[in-house]
Amino acid sequence: MKHLMWILAVFITLTMAGMAGCDDSNGEGNNGGGGETPPPGKHITQQNSAQKIGDSCSCTNDGDKNVCVMTGFQVPNGGIISGCDNVPASTQGAETVCMRSSNAKGIKPILHFTNGMCSWVVAKCTGKKDGLICPFASIASENYDAFTECPAGSALIEFNMPVEVLQETATLELKACFPTCQKDEDCRIDETDPAFNYEKTQRKCVDHSGTKICADPRVLSLGK
Repeated sequence: MKHLMWILAVFITLTMAGMAGCDDSNGEGNNGGGGETPPPGKHITQQNSAQKIGDSCSCTNDGDKNVCVMTGFQVPNGGIISGCDNVPASTQGAETVCMRSSNAKGIKPILHFTNGMCSWVVAKCTGKKDGLICPFASIASENYDAFTECPAGSALIEFNMPVEVLQETATLELKACFPTCQKDEDCRIDETDPAFNYEKTQRKCVDHSGTKICADPRVLSLGK
């Protein structure tokens, strides 16, 4: 079920269409913010009208069941996503999602996707089949093998994500599209992250297995 497909959180309130809105009043916002007041000039809300892989995005709860945050983690394919509306749909079964930062206490991993990142994702889970994680963590897992390419301007990256909730553990195997780059300045490096008290993003142009992508290195190192 879409509203329970990832054990990555309970998130956010509504924002204006085409904008990555910012409501951090209750810790359930688009980036898992903790209720801090945004420092002047630091909360990045502008989005690229072209809406491509790598652009900023946000999430709004859609009723009580299709939510943005589940058990403290941001649910990439939950709720109503704003900012990725015009990202083309995958022809290989991947879902268009909004990857967002997560800083939930007592739940692992901590995730760094400053102000959200539009992406295509498939994910499969290894762990307790009837537990707290795997029943809700998969994203289009039936298409895992079929998903082999991303749109122009992005690259397909495979990585593992260990997850821990209430001492239960599981491993997510993910395929996700990250924007490609030539230099750090291609990677929204001037933004700050409301989920981490508006600290400056560590996203940069990194070499991942021979491909240069915009990413926070802490995300790519989760399974290592």
